[in-house]
Amino acid sequence: MDEKRQAVEAPSRGRRSRVAAGSAAATRAFLLAIVFLVSSCAWAKKSPEVLRGRWTATDGPGQILRGTWSAVVTSRKPDAAQGYWNMLSADGQILGAGRWSAKKTGHGWQGIWKARDGAHRPISGTWKADISSPGDGTLAEMLKSTASKIVDGHWQYDDHGGNWWLRGSKLPGYKP
Repeated sequence: MDEKRQAVEAPSRGRRSRVAAGSAAATRAFLLAIVFLVSSCAWAKKSPEVLRGRWTATDGPGQILRGTWSAVVTSRKPDAAQGYWNMLSADGQILGAGRWSAKKTGHGWQGIWKARDGAHRPISGTWKADISSPGDGTLAEMLKSTASKIVDGHWQYDDHGGNWWLRGSKLPGYKP
């Protein structure tokens, strides 16, 4: 009897072993496929691009302001950007710093800027740039174009305001 029982149970144990081994192999293959898929997506996903440059602006008839800017642009939101700016003295000392953000509109792009004044009170204002036609590309492309051309616009804060110009880091004459 024991021999018959062993003979009957042996094939069943072997089938279980084969099923378990097949199941383990399928699980490994499934996990490898998931790892490959996740790593492919991560590899294909572009990380945000950081652009840098200098800005110049007027404040009324005789005052010239200068500083540096940086922008973060992504392929997920090419018509929006954000970044940091600072204002520099004639000898390159940082006089103030803040954040900015912008988005593309039908006729150009507009944004806001924020900073703190000399008494550390928050201040903010707006700025905008007109584009020649509504289909002139994305905001990211416009910011990238500052590497080969100067982009200009207008800014406002209370009763202050004027024009501004952006120059990207690849233009001749850029000094970080």
